[in-house]
Amino acid sequence: MRIAKQRVQQVLDAASQGDRASRNFDFFIMSLIVLNVLAVTLETVEVIRESAAGFLFWFEVVSVAIFTVEYALRLWSCTALPPFAAPVTGRLRYAVRPMLLIDLLAIL
Repeated sequence: MRIAKQRVQQVLDAASQGDRASRNFDFFIMSLIVLNVLAVTLETVEVIRESAAGFLFWFEVVSVAIFTVEYALRLWSCTALPPFAAPVTGRLRYAVRPMLLIDLLAIL
């Protein structure tokens, strides 16, 4: 289990840029963010909003699900990092980091 946590943490950590899986994951998440910004922008055009309402709704649902799983995996795997090794307090300290708070606000 510890090896799995360490690997998940490596893939999720942007500092692991030498790792192909980490680069692919970063590219996927960044692309999903850009597509979400594009979708929100397109929703402001009434004709597009009306004609693609179903697609835009499900795109948002799937995106939020992906971001939620990413957030949960970050909280689960953070204990593989020495500063956050304590199961509860380590996760709490990790969760109040600025980028994680932004992620949480985006999901909510």
